[in-house]
Amino acid sequence: MQRPARVVTIGAAAMFCGITYFFTGSFSFHTENPAFTYFESVSIFTLPVAFVSVMSNITAIQRLNHVRRELDKKEK
Repeated sequence: MQRPARVVTIGAAAMFCGITYFFTGSFSFHTENPAFTYFESVSIFTLPVAFVSVMSNITAIQRLNHVRRELDKKEK
């Protein structure tokens, strides 16, 4: 995931989280046991951040593999 896509994803999630909080306030979906919450208003921001971090790591691993293959070609 390239940097412009990261910036747009995190920026859109931050704006949507703020707008949702403004209109609905703090909300959460949880079970009868309040120790476990399924979804909170801040999850609108944290889930895209987690997605961006996973995709960025996948991109970094792909780049490392590409460089390894190119160095192996150059070595032969």
